[in-house]
Amino acid sequence: MKMNLLMENWRNYVSSRTINDLQVLNETTLKRILGEYFKQGFIIVTADRSCEAEKGEKCSPEEIKEQEQINIENHKKLKSQIRDAGFGFVPAFGGYKEKVVDKDTGEISLVDTDKPENAFIVMARPEKGLTYEKLKEFGISMAKEYNQDSFLFKPANEDDKGAYYITKTGDVDMSFDDVTPNDIEQIYYTQLRKRRHERFTFTEDLVFEMKIPNPPNSTAEARLRRGEIFYRLDK
Repeated sequence: MKMNLLMENWRNYVSSRTINDLQVLNETTLKRILGEYFKQGFIIVTADRSCEAEKGEKCSPEEIKEQEQINIENHKKLKSQIRDAGFGFVPAFGGYKEKVVDKDTGEISLVDTDKPENAFIVMARPEKGLTYEKLKEFGISMAKEYNQDSFLFKPANEDDKGAYYITKTGDVDMSFDDVTPNDIEQIYYTQLRKRRHERFTFTEDLVFEMKIPNPPNSTAEARLRRGEIFYRLDK
């Protein structure tokens, strides 16, 4: 019993670290991480849904809380499905900060405008027969299962330098030409905003942040995060 309790506490500790102990990606680190992904091809997929999108109407606080719990469980399930399919992944978290100017002092501060959305950056593994075409099909199946409007798909650069939002029916929802690693953050947030608002614009009042978990501190923690690709970013 004590050993079971210890393991459960350890799992909870590791789970909380992967959500709360995060590294913010900048242009340099994003390019460093996604450099190999651009060669192989990758997708960014999520299982998160807002309560309003799921029900098609305004939700009560209780309904919102219920959907948040569903998102947590779906996120865990999606992680297992990525592992079982043989792909490696990097958990990614995205959110917004809005620039707020103090009327009296003119001081500018950043205020969170939305809760982070959980997602996974998943890379193709052609050396194991898991080509970017197969990764695209996997993304479509996950979009269908979790009722997602679309997911980001980037083919291997040598075949196609663009990126696409692919719907759960396999159609192209949006396309982006000659994409570089530094473009991905903006494109990723285009989708996040689109998911919550049918119409969207980029403004100078919004600062976008993409984050990934810190690497494990021990081999035991690394084993519990099986399938995850770790990065230690320079401070």
